[in-house]
Amino acid sequence: MSDKRTKIMMAQFKKATKNPCEYIKYYMSDDISVWYILLTNFAGNDDEYTFEDEEKNKRFGQYLVKMTAPAEFPFKPPSFTFLTPNGVYDLDGPICISIGEFHAENYRAVLGMSGFANQLISGIVGWESLEHGIRIIRTTCVKKKELAMESEKFNELYYPQILKDVNESYDNYSAKFAK
Repeated sequence: MSDKRTKIMMAQFKKATKNPCEYIKYYMSDDISVWYILLTNFAGNDDEYTFEDEEKNKRFGQYLVKMTAPAEFPFKPPSFTFLTPNGVYDLDGPICISIGEFHAENYRAVLGMSGFANQLISGIVGWESLEHGIRIIRTTCVKKKELAMESEKFNELYYPQILKDVNESYDNYSAKFAK
């Protein structure tokens, strides 16, 4: 990988982790073009889609996503694949969203990897506004809640190493800002 590409991806990671957020956790793999992100603990835009256990004061829903920056990044958007069932985006392939690889003309380089990740949360919580597209699925709130409740166990079963890497990465970069 070229030095220029490495600098771009390292700058993107620094930007993404500069102000740690409990809703999005980042891990850059050894192939710095491939990031894993964990979307977690966020609230939906209405009570039906905010999945909480009020007795335990805990939100649930933990979604792993693989984001891959193309060779032309940051001028072309990253591709992404959801690894955790979520009831909005199907697994196992490219997904059509308004700023994604199928609509690269709508993507703005200023978004970068972290801005793109934020857009994925917008899609999860604002699923009703998503139109039809490749691998965008329609499920009920009941199904989404069921998948959210099962998501942690799913990730621990199928992606334990990625989950560990993401959480360790978050602990490392968030510790710098806790001081």
